[in-house]
Amino acid sequence: MQENCVFLPTWKKLQEAIDSTLDSTNYHDLIEMEKEAKAERCLNYAI
Repeated sequence: MQENCVFLPTWKKLQEAIDSTLDSTNYHDLIEMEKEAKAERCLNYAI
């Protein structure tokens, strides 16, 4: 991308946001999120 591209600042902000998210997420976090998601999907047919 050329330095005079008007979208460059937006792409840089987006990259910073992605980097921040990835830097603050670890495998333990992902495993916990998966467990929570599975618990929410659990169907209960009890009447």
